[in-house]
Amino acid sequence: MSLWSYVKQKKHEILTSAAVAAVGFFLALLANSYVDEWKERRVFASTLNAIKGEATSNETVRHESFLPLYKDGLVLRDFSTTIASQALANPAFVKHASTVHLQALSEYVRELSLANAYRLRISANVTGDFGNVTDFDRLLGCAGKIVGMGSV
Repeated sequence: MSLWSYVKQKKHEILTSAAVAAVGFFLALLANSYVDEWKERRVFASTLNAIKGEATSNETVRHESFLPLYKDGLVLRDFSTTIASQALANPAFVKHASTVHLQALSEYVRELSLANAYRLRISANVTGDFGNVTDFDRLLGCAGKIVGMGSV
């Protein structure tokens, strides 16, 4: 029996096997993409919770260390933006974050980085002129926005 005649005899079995394999393959792809999406959402939620924890810590620094002392030229503690900066660099986080979240985080990192630069400037005591420092309370209020973002 030649190969061609064998294929003609078993064509229904071969086509059924190929169809079952194709359906199985596509179901596996679908399940895999669902699992990946679920993992990305979990990464987003846990990262957002970590950012809120960092922002809560920064609020404490703001109220207990920064605001009472910066006008006198003394800043004891700096603000942490590590988690928020890493989140903005994480494609899974950025994919699931809203535009409002991303803008708030960008503002948060920018303003706290400026406050840390101010702290370094004071620490270095390069000059007696500390610049305009009267608006830090409003600018650093962005940490409160991050804390109040809510969970997903």
